[in-house]
Amino acid sequence: MLAVLAKLLDHSAIHFARFEMWRLTKGSLPVPVGPIKKEDLFAEVAIKTPEVSFTTKTAFHFPSLMTTSCEENDTVHGRLYRCGEDWRQRPVVILMHGWNYELGYHFQFPYLARSLCKLGVNTAMLELPYHCHRRPLGHGVVRDFISNDLECVLEAIQQSIADIRAVVRWLSDEGCPNVGLWGISLGAWLSGLVACADDKINFVAMLTPVAKIDRAIEELAFCEPIRQGMQNRKISLARLNLVDHHPRSRPERILIVESIHDRFAPVETVEELWNAWGRPEIMRVNHGHISVLISLPVMKRIVNWIAAKAACARDQHACARFAF
Repeated sequence: MLAVLAKLLDHSAIHFARFEMWRLTKGSLPVPVGPIKKEDLFAEVAIKTPEVSFTTKTAFHFPSLMTTSCEENDTVHGRLYRCGEDWRQRPVVILMHGWNYELGYHFQFPYLARSLCKLGVNTAMLELPYHCHRRPLGHGVVRDFISNDLECVLEAIQQSIADIRAVVRWLSDEGCPNVGLWGISLGAWLSGLVACADDKINFVAMLTPVAKIDRAIEELAFCEPIRQGMQNRKISLARLNLVDHHPRSRPERILIVESIHDRFAPVETVEELWNAWGRPEIMRVNHGHISVLISLPVMKRIVNWIAAKAACARDQHACARFAF
């Protein structure tokens, strides 16, 4: 893709998001709270197998392991696309969408799920906090994953990690031999955090991960509400950076997809992550943060990578077949 077009798409998306955040938070002041309680995003929540209920063949839900002030947000919704009757004997990958990328969840993810199922990989989709069914219906201060309520933003991050790990535990207990993650943007960052916290993750693909959250909050226009929430407060966000964590998966089971014209996740931050994580597999593509989402060749390459790694984790002979 032409660099100028990729950058234009990113620029437009950033400023549209800025307008939406202004619309949602206009007239409200940064929420005054005491010291941040969520110092350790991986503590406080006891991870256990959730009680999953299905409403259709694919749609499921369960109570979040964390409760918040928004009732709608405390029920986790998702979908599971199974590979036939013997799906429990097959690997599974969990897809995590980007911030406010509901279109991708509803339209792109089912397409990717069907492609993965054809290659023998079960596919689960997960709605992140304050998205889709979990978005509050009222007109309070908090109506989004990102807002000027910093305590709630950190709570949403911790809840995301707990929900993802709960689904991993459920799928593992169902008998799926290998569980992996594929995240996009915000979902990629969360996938990386989970891969650093949970040894049940066998492989992880991160498409345009926001590797340095402190820099994103400092520079991106739509993060102004968070900057307002941090006023006059000495808060270190370094613990949110992927480069300050270490994955439990081996480098050969990690894929980083870097868009070289990305204005959300700059190349230098992704390269820093690549080096910090022991130089795992990396796919450098001629796209921006937005344009890569509509690239069928890139999506196909990631689907094939996941199918190969899922087979490798399950069967070393299958790994050899993919290698040649």
